[in-house]
Amino acid sequence: MPRLSETRRKLLNEIMRESTYQASLAVLHEHGPDGLTMDRVAAAANVAKGSLYNYFQNKQDLLAFVFDKVVEPARTAAEKVALSDLPPVDKLRGVIEALFQNFAEKQAVFRALMNSDDARAALQPTERCVRGNTTKIFAAIINEGIQKKVFRSVDSIFLGRCFLAAIVELIEMHDQAGREPTELNPNQILDLFLNGVLLANKAG
Repeated sequence: MPRLSETRRKLLNEIMRESTYQASLAVLHEHGPDGLTMDRVAAAANVAKGSLYNYFQNKQDLLAFVFDKVVEPARTAAEKVALSDLPPVDKLRGVIEALFQNFAEKQAVFRALMNSDDARAALQPTERCVRGNTTKIFAAIINEGIQKKVFRSVDSIFLGRCFLAAIVELIEMHDQAGREPTELNPNQILDLFLNGVLLANKAG
């Protein structure tokens, strides 16, 4: 019986958090990050405000939860690619594609969160954690490529950060230019990092 009770509690918690997530997206869409309040989210989720505070201490905590849920599909897909039997280069491409696809699917949410100074300030710790985890995924793939003699020996963490910075910059450039996220091309980044800018016949 205690085991059933614990299972039921976990299920209810998951339902509550998913309901809160969907309600937060609805409030973000209608009012933007500055209009995201615990009152509005509680009303949209059809729960008591006090119940919401059982899960989230404040608006900042709620924003961090929403951001983490938004990037979760990309994290899961990237980890799956990294653990696959694909060659290292294809793994890099797969991770970049997963990040691009996640942005394409959640573009409106990302834009709302990243275009608000208050939201960006609140999300800094969560964003640093997400960036750190993504960098580690890239680094693991790079290290695998080094071990398999596909890549030359490099600082994998540094290169992983460079990959991520290039991806974020490319996404922001596309967004600011009003271009469709489906136009994002992972080969733009891969070609630069894998082949560089120096002509092969000029290498000496």
